[in-house]
Amino acid sequence: LRGGISGLLDSEALRKLSCKSTANKLKPTMQFIFIATFVILACTVADAKAKTRPPKNCTIEPDVGQCRALHPRYFFNMTSRQCEFFYYGGCYGNTNRFMKKERCEKECKAYMQKKTT
Repeated sequence: LRGGISGLLDSEALRKLSCKSTANKLKPTMQFIFIATFVILACTVADAKAKTRPPKNCTIEPDVGQCRALHPRYFFNMTSRQCEFFYYGGCYGNTNRFMKKERCEKECKAYMQKKTT
């Protein structure tokens, strides 16, 4: 009986030692998994916010640029809340410049007035 208890204690001590050893090995792995999960979650939230936020290029004044070409383009007019035609000079300028009216309307949709019928 005494040997049985001693054997039980020894196996209990071995189990605890084994668990500690396994826990110590898993600790860095679990930390990595936690950090990786946190980073992925943070990036997902940031990406979702960026997609729902209207682009800033719709709010800046259009700029024809410093060159003298006549490239037909569209810009978003914050006053009229519409995409309007202009000629882009071909260099410099800014990002409130779209090749197609449809693209301008899609990008700046959040700023457009809702049409009343």
